[in-house]
Amino acid sequence: MVSMYPHKLYIVPVGSSRNADGYVVSQEQGEVFVGNCRLETQGRASQMTMDDGKQVYSSAVIYVHQACCCIDTGVLVSVKDSCGNELIRKTVINCSRTQLHARIWV
Repeated sequence: MVSMYPHKLYIVPVGSSRNADGYVVSQEQGEVFVGNCRLETQGRASQMTMDDGKQVYSSAVIYVHQACCCIDTGVLVSVKDSCGNELIRKTVINCSRTQLHARIWV
């Protein structure tokens, strides 16, 4: 049977700390499972205009169940297949919820 959401969506929390030289470095703190999703990569990057008028480019769209929470812009997300292989790890550009599902552009 074909699954509507065959992939797994994770949020990758990023914190910061200081290294031995005193410089601030960011470090990933593990992954938090959000829910099942479907990743659709785009053949070419699509251009989006943000609320502030800035032009950004998206290379993929992640579809999640409508009841799933929308993820804030700038959050690092990871999508994995059923075997645990990472398909994409990118920063969220935009998120919108519609009647049937939510879309996350990365």
